[in-house]
Amino acid sequence: MIVRKKIIAASTVFCVLCSFTGCAKDFGDDLVNADVIEITRQDLRDDINIVGYICGNEISIDNNQTTACVEVKVKEGDNVKEGDVLFVFDKTDLQNQYDDLLMKYNAERDKSNHQHEVNEKMLQSIISEREIALGQAQTSIDFAEKVYNDALSNLQDLEKQHTDLKNKIDQINEQITNCTDEQQDFRESPELESSRLYGTLESIADSKFSVKQSLPELERAVTLARDSYNNIVSQYDSKISEAQNLIDEEKYQEYNINQSDLDRLSKKMDECVVKAPVSGIISGVNVSNGIPAFGNELAKIINTSDYHVTATISENKIVGISQGMDVLIRTVATGDNNLKGVISNISSYGSKVDNSVIYSVDVDITDDSNMENVLLNMTANVTIIRDVIHDTFAVPYDAIGFEDNEDYILIAEPYENHYKLKKITVEKGVDTNYLCEIKSDSLPDTMMIITSPDDYENGEEVDVSFK
Repeated sequence: MIVRKKIIAASTVFCVLCSFTGCAKDFGDDLVNADVIEITRQDLRDDINIVGYICGNEISIDNNQTTACVEVKVKEGDNVKEGDVLFVFDKTDLQNQYDDLLMKYNAERDKSNHQHEVNEKMLQSIISEREIALGQAQTSIDFAEKVYNDALSNLQDLEKQHTDLKNKIDQINEQITNCTDEQQDFRESPELESSRLYGTLESIADSKFSVKQSLPELERAVTLARDSYNNIVSQYDSKISEAQNLIDEEKYQEYNINQSDLDRLSKKMDECVVKAPVSGIISGVNVSNGIPAFGNELAKIINTSDYHVTATISENKIVGISQGMDVLIRTVATGDNNLKGVISNISSYGSKVDNSVIYSVDVDITDDSNMENVLLNMTANVTIIRDVIHDTFAVPYDAIGFEDNEDYILIAEPYENHYKLKKITVEKGVDTNYLCEIKSDSLPDTMMIITSPDDYENGEEVDVSFK
């Protein structure tokens, strides 16, 4: 500012002198070039940068083995894929136990299956016998009912015959009674007929009596046949129920050897072939050929399919940083492409380093689309996004001047064939590493801002150079 005022003062003196020589007009045509930047509304990101490195979750392979290792297929530093065989342990004793147990298991099951077949045959035999017995019982019922019904029908026929014959006798007797003395010679024949019919009537009456006498016995025969049928149903239903119970009880039969015993041995044999649970890098091996494994773990694998970032942040940057904030991650392998992530953990206990305190920050990588060439322990530049302000103005710090206890900017507006500077009072908003948000009701949508406002005056006419 001081240098600039000296230049203006010198120019003024020179103009005064030149007014006497006629050169003032030529000097007025020379304007100062002012550096400007074009500013429009934008999204302003408030972020901080920290540095970390690419890490992988270390997975421990537990030691469940009791036998000697017969083959070690990996060493520390090897890359493995999920499902690759790492170690093979001796399973000879387990196989012998399994085979012996399986033989006993099959013997028990064969015996059980044979008994089941016997029980099934017995059940089917009882069912068949039941059908035959019921068929015979039904035949007896049908026969008894037929005899009874035939007797009833016979009785009805006899009743009709008896009635018809009696009526006929009554008619003949009436004819005999109505004969005159002159007709006495004709009475002999009807009397003989009547006498004969009386004999037949008595025979029918005897038959009726005999049939009626037999009905109770015939009815009882029907009842007995039906009772016999019901008894057969009850008897065979009981037998069927007992046979079915034997079959049902097979479900709850306890065996000396269960399938779970075989499954347990089978699982132990499968575990003798130890496979990689994930793809990754072997970070430790605690197994040697020919001897049982000692300790609680066989090996460790760094999971390369689940990379994350571990970084540190100083105490003067940690304020306002919280779990769940979005981050951008860049490595030499990703180039200009950012990986997306989120803060998963911030340590609450810091470590002293020189005269400062640093805290650990864990970042989960949420977008692994650019992870192809990323390697373990690569340096990771992490940008923590604290806030994003949409549709605002932001300028470099040096583009904001301060005068009369107010912040301001100078914008260059077209004026004739050059530019004229206009001062606008602004209010500072969010500060970032490089830019500062400015607010004012007087800001146009697009503007050219002087990069060093302290070097110029409000209303000054200038030419501009875009930076």
